[in-house]
Amino acid sequence: MKITTLIPELDNASGGKYNILDYLYILFLISLAFSKFIIFLKENDMRKKLIRFIAEVSIFTALGLVLDLVAGLISASIWKNGGSITLAMVPIIIMGYKYGLKGGLTTGLLVGTIQLLWSEYLITVPQVLLDYIVPNVVIGLVGIVAKPVQKAKGDIQTLIIIGSIVVVCALRLASLVASGILYWEAGFAYSITYNGTYTGISMAICIAAVIVLMRALPKKYLTE
Repeated sequence: MKITTLIPELDNASGGKYNILDYLYILFLISLAFSKFIIFLKENDMRKKLIRFIAEVSIFTALGLVLDLVAGLISASIWKNGGSITLAMVPIIIMGYKYGLKGGLTTGLLVGTIQLLWSEYLITVPQVLLDYIVPNVVIGLVGIVAKPVQKAKGDIQTLIIIGSIVVVCALRLASLVASGILYWEAGFAYSITYNGTYTGISMAICIAAVIVLMRALPKKYLTE
C-alpha cells in the first residue's frame, strides 16, 4: 500500500485532486521563494548602505583634503619647519560620529595616505606613518563615542564632542612629537612646543566647527 493513499485528497479549482503532501510541497516552494526574496531585499539594502558609505567617505575625504590644502596655504609660512593648521579633522570627525570607527578610521586613513602625493617630507616608512598616517587615523577614533554623541543633546553632547576631540588630538600630537624627536633631531620640549602650537589651534577651530555642524545637521542624518 502506498503511503500517499493514506493522505486525504482535496479538490483544486480545476476539478483535479491534490493531496495534503502536494499542498505542503507547494507551501514549501512558496516559503522558499519568499525567503529568497527577503534575502535579496536585505542584500540589496546592504548594497545600498555600502554604496552610500563609500560615497560619503569619498566626499568627506575630498572635503578634508581641500580644507587641509586651504588651511595649509594660509598658515604654512608661520611654521617654517613643516606642519600647519589643519581642518581635515572636521570631515574625519563627522564621519566618525555618523558611522563609528569604520567611518572615522577609513576617512582618516584615506586623508593621510592621499596627503603623501604632494608632501615633500618623506624619509622613511616609520616617519611617514608618524607624520601623516597615524595623525589622521587617530582622529577617527572619535567613532568610539558615535552612539553617545548621536543620542545626547545640548550641553551633554557638547561635552562629549569636546572630550573626544581633545583626546584624539592629544594622540595626534604624540605621534607628531615622536616623529620630531626620532627623525627631525628635535628635543622633546621643542618638538612638543612646535607641534603643539598648530595642533592646539587646529583643535580649537575643529571643536568650534564640529559643535556648530552637529547642531545644524538634522539628527536623522547621523542615525540613518
